[in-house]
Amino acid sequence: MNIYFLTRYGNGTDDDGPDSSADTHMIVRAESLSRACELGEPILLRLPFKTEHGREVAKYFHVATILGVSENSEENEGVVCFPWYGGPHPDKCAQVWRRDLEEESWETFEDFYGESPLAN
Repeated sequence: MNIYFLTRYGNGTDDDGPDSSADTHMIVRAESLSRACELGEPILLRLPFKTEHGREVAKYFHVATILGVSENSEENEGVVCFPWYGGPHPDKCAQVWRRDLEEESWETFEDFYGESPLAN
């Protein structure tokens, strides 16, 4: 089972909203990226998504990467680490996906940006 690091840009407690320096992160264990989002995104709905000044953040994840693979067959899918606000999504990871809108399909970093996340 894969361990995913998921990121939503910004957070609903910072007046800069989606432009905040503190993004919303979560770690989820799931068979697939789509399943990880199914498990994690409902939790985002419990977090603030509109700041005091009316700036909204998304109710979905923008970036995902695989941190590793769990070989323990007895582990269940689920949220490993509940949401926290922090710096940007880790860069220089080998498997990264990105989307701008919830209805968009996930694209690999290479397809989205035209270069490998390991470039530079």
